Amino acid sequence: MPMYRYHRSMLIFLWVIWVSFSNFNFGSVFSVAQLAGECGPDSRPTSASRPSGSTINMPIVRPTCSICGKQSSTIKKYVNHCRSHIHDRNSRFPCCVPTCIRTCYTYKGLTSHIAREHNDYFTTYRPNQLQANEYRNVGITVRCTLEFCQRKCSDLKELLAHSKEHLTGGLRVSCPFSQCDKLFNKKSSFSSHISRCHKNYCVQDVNPLYIIDQNIIVGPEVGVLQHDHAGAQDPQQQDLHDDQNTFDNEDWSSDDNDTDEPGIAQYTKYIAIFLLKLQAKYMIPDSTIQVIVDEMHFLQQCSLDHITRFIKSKLHQNGTDQDLVEDIAKGVANLGCSISPKSDLINTDREQYPESGTLGSHYLRQKYYQEKMKFVSPVEIVLQEKTKTTKKHCCHYVPILETLKVMCEDKSFQSHTQQTDYGYNEFRDVQDGKAFKDNPFYSANPDALQIILFQDAFELVNPLGSSRNKHKVVGVYLTLGNIDPRCRSQIDSIQLVMLCKEKYLKKYDQKKIFGQLLTDIKTLENTGIVLDSGIIVKGTILVICGDNLGSHTIGGYVESFQAHYYCRYCTLSKAQIITGPANIVGEYRTPQSYKRAIQELQDNDAQKGENCDGIKVDSLFNSLSHFHVANPGLPPCLGHDLFEGIVDFDMALFIGYFVDKKWFTLELLNQNLQRFPFRGNDAANRPATAVSKVKLGGQAVQNWWFLRFFPFMVYGLIPNTEDCVWQLVLKLKDIVEFVVSTNLQPSQVAYLEVLIHEYIADRKALFPQPLRPKHHFLTHYAWNILMFGPLIRLWTLRFESKHSYFKRCARYAQNFINITLTLAHRHQMLQAYCFNGQMFPDDVLLDKGTSFHPDLYAVNIQNAVKHLNHDIKQYLVTDEVCVFGTKYQKGQFLIVQIDASERWTFARILLSLVENVEVHFVVRLYTSTFLPDYNIYRISATDDDLNHVVCVKYNDLLDYYPLLSYKVSGSHFVTLKNKPREPKEA
Repeated sequence: MPMYRYHRSMLIFLWVIWVSFSNFNFGSVFSVAQLAGECGPDSRPTSASRPSGSTINMPIVRPTCSICGKQSSTIKKYVNHCRSHIHDRNSRFPCCVPTCIRTCYTYKGLTSHIAREHNDYFTTYRPNQLQANEYRNVGITVRCTLEFCQRKCSDLKELLAHSKEHLTGGLRVSCPFSQCDKLFNKKSSFSSHISRCHKNYCVQDVNPLYIIDQNIIVGPEVGVLQHDHAGAQDPQQQDLHDDQNTFDNEDWSSDDNDTDEPGIAQYTKYIAIFLLKLQAKYMIPDSTIQVIVDEMHFLQQCSLDHITRFIKSKLHQNGTDQDLVEDIAKGVANLGCSISPKSDLINTDREQYPESGTLGSHYLRQKYYQEKMKFVSPVEIVLQEKTKTTKKHCCHYVPILETLKVMCEDKSFQSHTQQTDYGYNEFRDVQDGKAFKDNPFYSANPDALQIILFQDAFELVNPLGSSRNKHKVVGVYLTLGNIDPRCRSQIDSIQLVMLCKEKYLKKYDQKKIFGQLLTDIKTLENTGIVLDSGIIVKGTILVICGDNLGSHTIGGYVESFQAHYYCRYCTLSKAQIITGPANIVGEYRTPQSYKRAIQELQDNDAQKGENCDGIKVDSLFNSLSHFHVANPGLPPCLGHDLFEGIVDFDMALFIGYFVDKKWFTLELLNQNLQRFPFRGNDAANRPATAVSKVKLGGQAVQNWWFLRFFPFMVYGLIPNTEDCVWQLVLKLKDIVEFVVSTNLQPSQVAYLEVLIHEYIADRKALFPQPLRPKHHFLTHYAWNILMFGPLIRLWTLRFESKHSYFKRCARYAQNFINITLTLAHRHQMLQAYCFNGQMFPDDVLLDKGTSFHPDLYAVNIQNAVKHLNHDIKQYLVTDEVCVFGTKYQKGQFLIVQIDASERWTFARILLSLVENVEVHFVVRLYTSTFLPDYNIYRISATDDDLNHVVCVKYNDLLDYYPLLSYKVSGSHFVTLKNKPREPKEA
């Protein structure tokens, strides 16, 4: 074999292969216990050959996997089982040691945690270190030898920690181990010495001067410490020793009883998930994947050949039957058969090893993904057949019924669905709007699926380049209103429905493109889908989201803002909107008025392009039994209407006014924006720093953040805060805070409507520039909240984030032939990988945490946590915790209400306490003062506030979003992101 090929193979091996290869347990193919039985009873050590005191008295544990629910008989087998979930998405690994409540989010983290925190359990899993480590902390009591101290310690670990405390205090200590007389003045030197010279210490190495337990003697055989009363045990203790002896007698290499699948099938699955992860998540090209597979096979064969020869030689030396030797050698040699190319399958028994070659080529891998994983294959919809003069035109549809079935059978989906509460008098989600509550289908089927569709066109290449509009694609996605809104916005949970080039959507009849989708929706409405459990689930479309152009296209409305009737919510004409009062609202559209307009078009034999009251054609989606675009079914997009429309252009007008009055200059404003110390989550959305008198020029969220922090930028530069234009800025800031709120009372919605009418009237009176159509759309926002609930739950920017995945796919593929097939197939491979684990991550994610001991904290913190009902030591304390995707850190401010008789106030996070999914925040209350001249809050801490510490439950927060304070002109200020929910009244 050429050396260069060997070196190249080893490099690839170090990069990607061992990750998968190390997950496989060779004991699942043939049992080492079986080998020991064949080779002779004395070839493997038993408990009888161990010293009589070699049993560790640890509790018997039956750990259960939190991912698949499998129960393991021992902690060792639990840790080994966790390896099978390394490549599962959103996997977590709770520590299975009794009394430990830590959860790790990587397999490496789990093993490191057990090694650090539970060494007595972990060392028993390593038989080669049994004599060195198993008894390091067993049955020994030691003391500090300093004359003035003489403190008793329960084990060596505690003694070493105690000695380090003396070193920190400036004292001199000696090494506690025999035949070591070194003295230390520094803690670092002492720690390094223990790590280098006494890493694998055990109790017989301790200097006798430190031992004070007189009931311990040294065992005669191996020098381990034994209790002299070990033989006088009660029956219960003897049973415990018997069970532990069973643990000691376990096969260290075999885990046959914990394997649900045949060994090679399980191994094949591990490799398949790994290769799928490379291709779908990291977008490694198919050709590169094939190179990796070939090199994996080559290295496996080299390794397995050596293993086979070694096993055969050892078995022959022990006189094992020749037939058994050949069977074992054959089993080992075929471990890597799943990635074997076809040319290597000649000598493979396909009946005994059906997985042979299943991953050997691109075609076979795709076949395996479709058969063994939750892969929903996209379907081609032909729009124009290929002829001698024309090319084939097609789009690609992902069958929605199959997608919904896979979603409904996902355990994490089932645990994150929400129940509908028709009696709730707040607007928290789309189910609280009249569009849902007045739909008879959902009244008759309260558990039906609430499909939220989204459609939008996006460029796959540079929109300013030569290929502009050439590869523009319309994407249709879906999510479900049944999902908890705090999880609904996660990108990977948004499913693909269809990809179609925009030019095809304009050229061909929509019935050709959306016909199969509508057929499936009608099936879902009438008969539903049958899950594997036998449950029948029905559903229909609740709303269709999108920008104004896309919504008008789907709804059959005119697609130009210059049209006579351009509003899809009311029948006001363009002239009426311009000349009428600011609070003018026309008659809202209904399915009946929509139908009359369609009938009038048909009666008048309208030509293509003509419209009646802004309606051109009957929407194809109106053919559904329980959905109509005018019901209403097309919610607004506040990202386009508000942040890229009204805020973008109106704020530029207001800034121009302030500059003309010489309150500040554009240069000063841009400098303040550049220098402002945005931190944390705020820094991710830093506003654009090229503000002009025409428009802000930023993206939607950047413009939102600009308005939110604008009072900080000009604090102290506004000589007249009563100026009508400045008041208009504050009014717009108020409107935005209401519109983006996740929880609104009916009274707040009524107040929002008044604010909007006042803003439109003042904007129209103060500036000669005409109002834009989006100003008119804003007048319907209060009504839209009544129909759809909080509009932030339906805004399109989360859906648009999905576009970035397809853009990356196109950039990596570098192939635009049948691009919709390439993108759809890659996306479905990613979803197959995602569904292999959990669709949603845990609600509460904690990277670092320690057990909470209140006595280590100040008295005010101890008093704050007294009301907790559970054992307080079951909580983990941390400075940072992530709850439903929102990160909470020490020093951030929360909005809380402590007393029902008081209004809400700000509280700063001191500690976060976590028990499973329950989160409490230990916070210090601050005094806040609202500054109406700037619409911000000044916060300060008095002497009483410094001691006013309380513990607040996560669910009791008035707003989920953590805020940061900023120091401006010597004071600390906080600006809201959105209005908090109204506090409870006394």
